[in-house]
Amino acid sequence: MVCDNHQKKILFNQLIKTRMSRLVLYPKDIAEIIGKKKDAVRKLCSKIRETYDKDEEIPITVNEFCEFMNMDVDLVLRKLR
Repeated sequence: MVCDNHQKKILFNQLIKTRMSRLVLYPKDIAEIIGKKKDAVRKLCSKIRETYDKDEEIPITVNEFCEFMNMDVDLVLRKLR
């Protein structure tokens, strides 16, 4: 398959975005994703940490959040960009 320069740039950008994906979410990120205020996000984070048996200082991963909220990982990552 022969790719022109435009296709190569698109493939390169997709590769970079895939490699640069976030691993963890912070309460501010979660608030932006779900459109809730700090208090609601804190409660949600506590529930997620409790579900995955995590201490408060350990961040929530994108995968854990998506699994808990039944959300698509790609959609969440796009929202964060």
